[in-house]
Amino acid sequence: MRKFWGAAAVLAVLATTGCVTAESPPAPEPTETTDVSQAPFASEEEALAAAEEAYRAFLAVADKALQTASPPSDNIKNPTGNALDDLLQSVRAIERSSRRQTGNVAVVRVSPADTEGALTSPTLPIQIYSCADYGEVDVLDAQGNSVVDPARPDLIAFLVTLLHDGQQLVVSDLEPWTGDGVC
Repeated sequence: MRKFWGAAAVLAVLATTGCVTAESPPAPEPTETTDVSQAPFASEEEALAAAEEAYRAFLAVADKALQTASPPSDNIKNPTGNALDDLLQSVRAIERSSRRQTGNVAVVRVSPADTEGALTSPTLPIQIYSCADYGEVDVLDAQGNSVVDPARPDLIAFLVTLLHDGQQLVVSDLEPWTGDGVC
């Protein structure tokens, strides 16, 4: 079964270019402006607190979906992007295999990876590191037997990407993090 947190992000960058002839004046250089009234957060601490709240809400939605084998309903702070796709795929796999999750994922700690964008633009992502505790999470088959590998670590580190949807942060992507210092 593919774990909802195990999908690697694939980023596609599309660039467009314009033609400039020798007789055309050069295009003006873009300038970066910061309109503080447009920034969704006043400080990095505020951005981190909002990101942690949205991430905890995502985990609650994911736990419920995997415990009931039903897709998440429209819910405040619903996941988007790869996070939603991976969660829906995991829910379908759990449902097809007559398995279910028991227990909940606990957040041990979060720390900022990249929150600066939240201070300048509502369109830039926020990234946090998370140490998640899966010690109380089990996956049971139809007979009630655990199918979790006993060697699975209880603590798993993630790089979590969140986007601002105009009103709140939503989890967009989770990638396992193998660097040091998170868990």
